Amino acid sequence: EVDNSSYGTAVYFKLADTDNATAGTTAATMVFFCPASVKRSYVFPEGVAFGTGFSHWCTTGAAESSTAAPGTTPKVRYVTS
Repeated sequence: EVDNSSYGTAVYFKLADTDNATAGTTAATMVFFCPASVKRSYVFPEGVAFGTGFSHWCTTGAAESSTAAPGTTPKVRYVTS
């Protein structure tokens, strides 16, 4: 779940299969768009496996080279069943 309800700009939540990601350099394994001023949930029925590690970050740009951090960091919550 990405809670971007306190920020007036859309963000891109990025996940990478690595334990040492660098925004703007590390290629994201998955990228999720979250519009401005909303909370979004993303559901994976079978889950997602990461073999090397797990890193995440948010930017205001979709491009891999984006390093623009949001003015207000969204709250991110992971839920497992």
